[in-house]
Amino acid sequence: MSLHAASRRTKHVLGMLFIFAISFVAITGTVDHALAQADHTTDHVIEPFDIVVPASDTCTGEDVHIFGIIVDTFQTTIDNKGGEHLSLQFVPYLVGEGESTGAVYLPKGPAHVTSLTAPSGTTVFGATNVIRLIAPGSAGNLILTEQVHFTANPDGTITVDRDYISVACRG
Repeated sequence: MSLHAASRRTKHVLGMLFIFAISFVAITGTVDHALAQADHTTDHVIEPFDIVVPASDTCTGEDVHIFGIIVDTFQTTIDNKGGEHLSLQFVPYLVGEGESTGAVYLPKGPAHVTSLTAPSGTTVFGATNVIRLIAPGSAGNLILTEQVHFTANPDGTITVDRDYISVACRG
């Protein structure tokens, strides 16, 4: 997988995670909680996952059908000063199957997203996405790690914007 394609794909995934996180906070209504005391909620969601990753994006030389579930844990805390803390953990329980060989692959890796919005409106966002597609035998394993961090002022100005990505085929 090219660095450009991997970066584009993981930026899309992390962007979707961020949108989902913000939507989750809005839907659960945590933004309107009283500022006088801290409030914490934890929710778990199990979601189905089913994709085919094309051979061009793997180290396997074949399309890989990846399926199973992802367990999402959402933790939201509104502190006693009105700061909003959000933590999302995505843990996959997946199986991969080679479309042409039937080989069994082991997709691994969690994603973790954190966000803090201060009472002033400044937001600090961080995410780590770890993807491993472990191939049988000595075939190449896809190893992708991305770390994202940004800070946004209340007016939306981004003052820090970091996106580090590492992609390799190892095996």
